[in-house]
Amino acid sequence: MIGDNARQYPSSPQSPHDPSGIEVYNGHHTAPIPVYPPSTSSYTDTYAYHSYPKAPPAVEQQDSETPERKLCKIRISVFLIVISGLLILVTAGLALVAGLYGSKIASLEQAVPSLAGSIVTTLPDSPNDDNSNRNNTTPTTTSPARSSPSPSSGATPTGPLPAISTHIIVPNYKYVGCYVDDLERILTQGFAETGSIKMTNQACADYCGDKTKYFGTEAGQQCYCGNLIAERAIKANEWNCNVQCEGRRGRLQEICGGNFFVGVWERVG
Repeated sequence: MIGDNARQYPSSPQSPHDPSGIEVYNGHHTAPIPVYPPSTSSYTDTYAYHSYPKAPPAVEQQDSETPERKLCKIRISVFLIVISGLLILVTAGLALVAGLYGSKIASLEQAVPSLAGSIVTTLPDSPNDDNSNRNNTTPTTTSPARSSPSPSSGATPTGPLPAISTHIIVPNYKYVGCYVDDLERILTQGFAETGSIKMTNQACADYCGDKTKYFGTEAGQQCYCGNLIAERAIKANEWNCNVQCEGRRGRLQEICGGNFFVGVWERVG
């Protein structure tokens, strides 16, 4: 086969145009696809498929997670859960205790006002009681209280206080109540103090004797006498008279007024 540039190209042996195997082309042309000879042993050997060993399987990547820490062979998460549970139990217990104490305090606050009109109940006489009235069991009551303005010392605001019973009995006298005292004194016709006598209510009554209608004990060691109670006197709540008589120290409990509060008794016989 001869082209434009007079170059001869081999033609396919199967060309139907020219038995000599030469074809002539004018102008531009496209070279025919060469036809390879039939397969030979050398071709087969050259281009035969060869098997190769397969690539090794990919090694699975090991788990890279960090193992969980432990405390005393216990997982931290389990330990935290246990601690949280204990804290909840402790908190609940404290709340329960606080509620019980709160209800107890509330009940006491309700009970305290009921004591406003009473003093210590009658106590049994001691074998060492030197009063001569151990066999006298007659109870005594108070006279009506005055209605006066109340100072800040614990006196009753207005109106009479209820009748009360005394914690000890003095023959021929009745207990009329706890009064607020001052430097001018509400009983002014006699005075005695521990040192001259062992102060008790009976000792104060003996000291004042028949010369006065009233006697009163104060601060555990003072005795006052008088035929009347000063008009300015103010009746106080009984818990203000709360001082033990000096003459009863270590023996029978007996109250002789309070600090600037005088326990007043009135002669009835």
